[in-house]
Amino acid sequence: MPVSENNSNQAKSDEKLGEILLHIAQKSSNDPKFGAVKLNKLVFFSDCVSFIRTGKTITGSKFMRLGKGPVPKRLVPVRENLIAEKRAAVQKKPLVSGWEQHRLVALDPARLNSLFTAGEITLVDSIIEEFKNHTADEISDLSHAMPAWNIADDREEIPIESAFILSLVPSPQDEVRALELAETRGL
Repeated sequence: MPVSENNSNQAKSDEKLGEILLHIAQKSSNDPKFGAVKLNKLVFFSDCVSFIRTGKTITGSKFMRLGKGPVPKRLVPVRENLIAEKRAAVQKKPLVSGWEQHRLVALDPARLNSLFTAGEITLVDSIIEEFKNHTADEISDLSHAMPAWNIADDREEIPIESAFILSLVPSPQDEVRALELAETRGL
């Protein structure tokens, strides 16, 4: 792929990620449990479900493994760009646990119409709704239970295709099918 095409794809992916970050921040503005960790997982879960259903992600983002779960690799530059453009801000709030919540606040409405289908936005909204009562720790624990997170090392890219893996331990049916395939292929 030519360099300019790579740059164009990255710019489009960054734009989509930025608008989804703003959309999720807007929709989660009344969620006291919404912070950076939850935001990252909502994007990840949305992209995984979209990939499973359609074969493509919503944002086009690549994700990496960090201690609290999957994070879009380009999160920091995209978020910083939104802040520099005065489209978003980060609100820091001390928590009872002693941690500090970093909450993305949308200062400008997300520009969704030209970038996303109605189905994609409906999917993101359903993920937000599904996890609205979850804390950052709870949603992080859910992401850690996914084989997608477990197959990557720290700071390593998580292959989006791993969203299809439901368990790291093959079922007896999986083992039988694998042996059948190996036999038919002479392996």
